[in-house]
Amino acid sequence: MIYSKIRKISYKFNYIIIKNFLNILFLVTVFGINNLYSQDTGKTIRDSASIKIKNQKNIPIDTGFYIRSNDGQSYLQIYGSLRLNGAYDLNGLQSEPTFSTFDIVTGNEKIDNRFFMAPYQTRFGINAKLMTTLGIFNLKLETDFFGEGNAFRIRHAYGAGYNFLIGQTWSVFGDPKSIPITVDPDGPNSSVNERTIQLRYQPFNEKYIWAIAIESPRPDIATTDSTQPELAFQSFPDITSMISIAGGWGHVRFSGVLRSITVKNSDESQSVLAGYGGLISSKFDLSKTYRIYFQFTGGKGISRYIRGLTGKGQDVAYDEQNKTNELLPAFGGYICGWHEWLKMFSTSVTLGLLRILNKDFQPQSSFKASYYFSFNTFFSFIRPGRIGIEYNYGRRIDKDGGTGTANRVSFIGIVDF
Repeated sequence: MIYSKIRKISYKFNYIIIKNFLNILFLVTVFGINNLYSQDTGKTIRDSASIKIKNQKNIPIDTGFYIRSNDGQSYLQIYGSLRLNGAYDLNGLQSEPTFSTFDIVTGNEKIDNRFFMAPYQTRFGINAKLMTTLGIFNLKLETDFFGEGNAFRIRHAYGAGYNFLIGQTWSVFGDPKSIPITVDPDGPNSSVNERTIQLRYQPFNEKYIWAIAIESPRPDIATTDSTQPELAFQSFPDITSMISIAGGWGHVRFSGVLRSITVKNSDESQSVLAGYGGLISSKFDLSKTYRIYFQFTGGKGISRYIRGLTGKGQDVAYDEQNKTNELLPAFGGYICGWHEWLKMFSTSVTLGLLRILNKDFQPQSSFKASYYFSFNTFFSFIRPGRIGIEYNYGRRIDKDGGTGTANRVSFIGIVDF
């Protein structure tokens, strides 16, 4: 019942975002924006939006079609990315759209080989830059078809200006720029790259970037049986912050999150569990053709933010005997080496580890750890198009020592426009 209400609230919120966003875009395209700022002063207004969010897997910023206002100061960019990906599972996984090391089957159960193809990563987006008396405001709406049941899904929907951002985009706790390019949409099992609804403050600075945000609380708790209490409504947002130091060599970033997770007890009373986590990450340029990516994270009750644990109910574990909830500690990291052989040809190798410190009361079949390995090659024969081929290997370890492995060969074809 509670999950149904939460889902309805989420759908209503997304509808409001899209409706108001498209209304603004309509005004931009039909009427132009030259009346939103003073033309009498003749002064150039600084780009007060200042919040630049990049991800190695994003569509290149120089693609798309532009509609400009009469004065040329504001514009509407329409862009997209046609994507067809497929994979052949050699063992360990079946019917999984991503290479999830959490879902690797352990024990002696035989998993048949499987081949699949899907176009659901295809994306469509709109950017708008509005010149106003307060400075430049940016609006972004991006979608794909990678939702539940391959439904239409919002990836990004936000507005940014005057050092503030409000809407849905990459969490401040993560670091999109330190995530390597992979064929698999999830990437390394321990990567922190969750998108959240947030209110962010990020002052303008080219070299030192600092940000703080309040983000929509969404604890990741699995209900295992009817005796476990339902999830409680959250009464306090997640608080995230980061500081990044950048230069010609790349960047290094330190991020943190504080979480207040409200849970229901068996007697219908509520308890508040204090979660926390930290992240250090970097994209380090050894030269123009050699690069290193890495992330290392750890904390309690932060599985919602870790890609390999998202949606797996690993924030909180329920002790059925004592009728209490406890936060699960989790940590992990990865390192990736990338090399560009030619402008049209690059390769990368990634190693990753993900670990949960299990509680004594958890079942013996509970997830304990997983290892991740990937090797891929990307070709860019035509400027807007890319082809990627990747090999993935994963190993899962359960609390009782049970293990399972998975091997996958996957590919993706991308045409950006």
